[in-house]
Amino acid sequence: MEIPYINFLNCIDYRFLNRRGEGSLVYFRHPCIGLLVEGEAEFFYEGKRLRAKAGDVIYIAKSTRYYSVWYGEPDIHFYSLNYSFSKSSEYDEYPFQIVSGVDITDICKAAERFETEPMRTLGALYTFLSNLYPEMKKGYISRDTEAIIPAIKHVDNNFASKISVGELASLCNLSESHFYSKFKSAMGCTPVEYKNRLIIQKALELLTSTKKSIEEISFELGFSYPSYFRRMFKAATGESPRNIRRDTRL
Repeated sequence: MEIPYINFLNCIDYRFLNRRGEGSLVYFRHPCIGLLVEGEAEFFYEGKRLRAKAGDVIYIAKSTRYYSVWYGEPDIHFYSLNYSFSKSSEYDEYPFQIVSGVDITDICKAAERFETEPMRTLGALYTFLSNLYPEMKKGYISRDTEAIIPAIKHVDNNFASKISVGELASLCNLSESHFYSKFKSAMGCTPVEYKNRLIIQKALELLTSTKKSIEEISFELGFSYPSYFRRMFKAATGESPRNIRRDTRL
């Protein structure tokens, strides 16, 4: 059996208070593991909203883009382990996901002493990964997903514009009813819900990384009325755009 060789490892200890927002517009060059010690987090990824709690492992695959909001009462504490294998392997097939039920005690202790004992941290990472990967789900593309890929790409690139179900169905050479059924089966939501989730993800990024007004952001995201944007944003996140901007610290 060929043993995968880790040829790069970096570990960062993150500690914050109350709330923090983070976004990534560039693709990750390496896989990254987040070990959530204290606090909670929400991830907006490919139109989906995922939650992590203390003790969970956040697996960020290479080429992942996401936005996250971290909450603590008041502490937020997590370790980020960025690593890579020397060559491509079956371990490249795991997508972004949150894993519960894997003991993170030993790897957190090893991560804590990374600066002084990097080789021990590396050894602990091998042990941890041997327990983690069997608990993870590999990525695969279902037939329904394959059928709607043109529509997904179109929404990803044009979510701030008006898009009809008929337009998306036409891109996939499907009837509207057949397309709608396949989309909901593959994505777990309707095309409109998927589009709105991408809008919220982009709104979070703009609110925390730019000085644009809420009105400017709402117009940029295709809303004719900022009041409707505010209502939709609060329904999706539980917070108003103003509160996110006020409380989130980058």
